[in-house]
Amino acid sequence: MPFRAHVVALDITGAQLIQALEEGLSQYQNLKGGFPHVSGMSYSFDPSAKVFQRVKNVTINGKRIDKSKTYSLATSNFLANGGDGFYALKNTEKRPASSTRPPQISDLVMQAIVNQYDLKPKTDNRIINMAKGE
Repeated sequence: MPFRAHVVALDITGAQLIQALEEGLSQYQNLKGGFPHVSGMSYSFDPSAKVFQRVKNVTINGKRIDKSKTYSLATSNFLANGGDGFYALKNTEKRPASSTRPPQISDLVMQAIVNQYDLKPKTDNRIINMAKGE
């Protein structure tokens, strides 16, 4: 966790969320830091498709995304401000912080590791690269 970023909560439409995924995948072939890692949702993409046409399927809590619905999203302040090319996040409604000092993401990750004690990584098909058949 090289950055001391803090958590930001956003209200985002399904259309904005798909756009953010497309922005993150736009530099897929260059192995840039903007690859969209997700939780609570899943998506598939085709890296051989044209830029901004790579996202093929998005589900949130097992249901197909609704482009007009508003969803809650937690992310870093860096990404929420358009960092790594996530400009769609910059145009979302920021929720007021629940405290004067929002938690640092690195502190949350360290606490989760301490609480869990034994890490058991696994794959759960949250992100599917259609070209690899994953």
